[in-house]
Amino acid sequence: MPVLAGVLRAAHALSFDAQRKWAERMLGRTWSATLDALMANPMPHAAEALAFARSYGLPGVQKRASYELLRVPTFGQTVIAEASASADAGALSRADLLRFLHAREQLGLAWAEVAGKAPTDFACPRSTQTQMQVQSERGSAGAGGAGAGGVSCAAANVDRVHARWAELVHSSGLYVQRMVDPLMGLRDLVGIPWKDEGFCKKCVSARRNAWEELRRKLWEDLDAWLELNVEKVD
Repeated sequence: MPVLAGVLRAAHALSFDAQRKWAERMLGRTWSATLDALMANPMPHAAEALAFARSYGLPGVQKRASYELLRVPTFGQTVIAEASASADAGALSRADLLRFLHAREQLGLAWAEVAGKAPTDFACPRSTQTQMQVQSERGSAGAGGAGAGGVSCAAANVDRVHARWAELVHSSGLYVQRMVDPLMGLRDLVGIPWKDEGFCKKCVSARRNAWEELRRKLWEDLDAWLELNVEKVD
């Protein structure tokens, strides 16, 4: 970051267009604004990157740096009383802090809705089909029959869903850990081996697709919450 920043400053000052484009391209790769580029842990120097991106018109870098700040304590700001703190290159303005608080609140609400409790209202495609088969065959197979003879998806057992969710999402620490980082939290949910926990392939696929779709939506919503203009990226 310091080297690229230095190159970009010099290129702007000296009107070296080729060097400027190279530095902007490299910074854009380092601070990529694509969802897939997010890593498990926050990137360092995000406050400085945000200030730099604004100064040199790099909206993609601005978005990535903004999210990196959203998922660290106090948005990466040092809590001190001196009024001179606002002169720090990495200090956020009051307007920035309000936008960040709003975005973090919206992300937290979305995460709580998804991960706060077990998704017992989710209708497993295979379990629904199996239940229909059981009901149609009950007259000949008996009230306690298993229908098609297959093993039922764990989603059909509400108590089991609660128990597995409590262990894998809450007792594991995942829920609290990702409270300010829902985008990675949703990726963590996708990565849990739900099939090994007794959930059928269709059920796992449907849930993972829903979580991935929510990830994309939240990433897009950040543009409005943080008042970004990432569509201006060249």
